[in-house]
Parts: sequence; C-alpha cells; structure tokens
Amino acid sequence: MKRKDRSVAEAPSGVDSVYADEFIRTLPYSHQRPKGSGDYLLIYTQAGGGLIQWPGGSYTTGPGDVLIYHPGVYQHYQTCPRLGRWHLLWAHFQARPAWPLWLQWPGHRLGAGVLRLPENESRQKVVEALRRVIESCRRTEEMQRVLTQTCLEEVLLRIYLSRSPTREHQPRDLRMDRAVLLLEREFKQDFDLPSLARRCGLSVSHFCRLFVEQMSMTAQQFHEEQRLKHAAQILRLTTLKIGEVAQECGYEDPYYFSNRFKKRFGCSPLGYRQSGDNSAAH
Repeated sequence: MKRKDRSVAEAPSGVDSVYADEFIRTLPYSHQRPKGSGDYLLIYTQAGGGLIQWPGGSYTTGPGDVLIYHPGVYQHYQTCPRLGRWHLLWAHFQARPAWPLWLQWPGHRLGAGVLRLPENESRQKVVEALRRVIESCRRTEEMQRVLTQTCLEEVLLRIYLSRSPTREHQPRDLRMDRAVLLLEREFKQDFDLPSLARRCGLSVSHFCRLFVEQMSMTAQQFHEEQRLKHAAQILRLTTLKIGEVAQECGYEDPYYFSNRFKKRFGCSPLGYRQSGDNSAAH
C-alpha cells in the first residue's frame, strides 16, 4: 500500500518535533502555502529539480541545493516543469534555542534562502545525516526523538559550516549567539542598538558589522522578524483582535503594525488569518 504524504496539519508539534521523509515527485507535484507552516521546512534536492516561487521571482533547484523556509514564510514549490522529476529529502522541525544562528542563510528574502552545497565530502556528510534523520523518524521508540534531534543538529551545523570554505576553521562568535538570544527573548521591547551592543561587549560599529556578517541581516531587521513571526503565530492560533496582537508583539500603533505585517507577508493581518492553512501534504 502506498503511504500517504503527511500534511503540515498532521505533523507533530512541540520544541522537539521533527518530521522528515524522502520523495521522488513527477509533474504535477506542487504546493503553495500563503501563510507558510508553523515550523521550519528544509528541502534538499538529491536529483532532478524543484521550481521555487518567491515574491517577485523564482529559482530552480538542482542537485546539492538546500532550501530553508522559516515559520510563517510564504511557500510555493513544485517539480520543475522543464526537468519533470524532483528527488527531494525534507524535514519539518521546531528550532532549539542554539540553532537560530545556523538558520540565517543568504537568500532572496528574509525568512527563506537557498544554498548550493559544495560537491565534496561535506555534501555527502549532510546527505548521510539527513537520511539518518529520516530513518529515525520512521521508528516509534521514545528515545528515537533524542536521536532524531541529534542527527538534525548535525545536518544544520554541517550546512552552516559549508557556507564558506574557511568557515570550519573560524570559531563561532558567542557574542552573536548572545545577541540572537536577547533579540528573540526581548522582541516586545523597543529596539535599542547601543544597549544591545554594550550587553554583548562590543562597540556599536563592531557589533553591526559582525551581526550582518554572521546573520546576513541587520540586528534591527532580525528584531522585527521576531516580532512579525510571533504575530503570525498568534494570528494562526488565537482570535485576538488585531490591536491586541500588535500589543502582544510590541507595536503600540496597530496601523503601523498592519503596514509592517503586510510588507513582510504580502497581506494584512486580517487577510492572513482569513486565508486559512494550506494543509496539502508535505
């Protein structure tokens, strides 16, 4: 019996939740989620290709390309019509506190990105670890959840290290880890660059340069990204009024909040809530 694809709505929830699998899809395989999913989605192209639609553009993945979607980010992907076949390995997951730095990739827009892994042993190690994630997800033993998380952490770290040929020889700056955790924990507070830099033990200019270098965006952009992703989650899971959602995310002016939300997600907060989840499988 052919096993049905698992939909996002059926995926397990919680900080340790991971669901992963391997597909070979021909035409007309396609999925579109205007509101994204409530977790991270990683897609690795083993063979063939996928057509990734971005707001204002598109990208065709090839072997060795790995795609990341952050929670709440618009998703639209399909088997590439020109190639007619897409062999992909994928994982839905919730991020652990130590992972955000590894999940900020250069890309076409905030919250989503594509990397081409080098065609060497590094790529093979990523694939091997990702296959271990998939195999672990297919088991039912309680301790498999711990193994799955460990394998997934290896996948994310190996991808992060592969971004630059010299990355593996560069220590990760723990001051940026601290900055990320502060911004995630205190997203409701007004953005205060001098205070943030001081708490990380850096001058403002050094902090700004280092943050962009390691996160591929400014600290203020990252701060607002946390606010808006939290707002998207509240809109999905509650019936709070738009003004109340704005306040929960640190915005005093609901109109300003709505404008920023629309710029980020392409629709108003109310439209986002009313659009509903696209629960088509994977």
